[in-house]
Amino acid sequence: MTAEESFQTFLDAISMCFIHRDFEMWRSRVIYPVSLITSAGPNIINDDAQLQVNFELYLRACDAMKLDKIYRTPLSLEDCHDGHWIGTYETNMLSHGVRVRPCPILPRSCCKRWTGASR
Repeated sequence: MTAEESFQTFLDAISMCFIHRDFEMWRSRVIYPVSLITSAGPNIINDDAQLQVNFELYLRACDAMKLDKIYRTPLSLEDCHDGHWIGTYETNMLSHGVRVRPCPILPRSCCKRWTGASR
């Protein structure tokens, strides 16, 4: 399996775990400390307790948006040449077949029917 294929397998697993509400799947993909970069800034998670809190926040967001699918698209994969990789990806979410996207005006998520075209 290539590095790119392994990365996609990883992205699929970390997408499905929230839809299936499977903390153990999420936990199995994390090596501490893990740094999550979000629109609110970096978040460093050091142990299972912090990871469980993080997972519960994701589940609350999934429930609020009524998500039925999450998929992640790789943007880049950088070999650090020390056995580590830095992966960048885009997260896409669907609720009842409608793409959920950040709303530029209101501090909440909006839904927009996906037409297959990007802006």
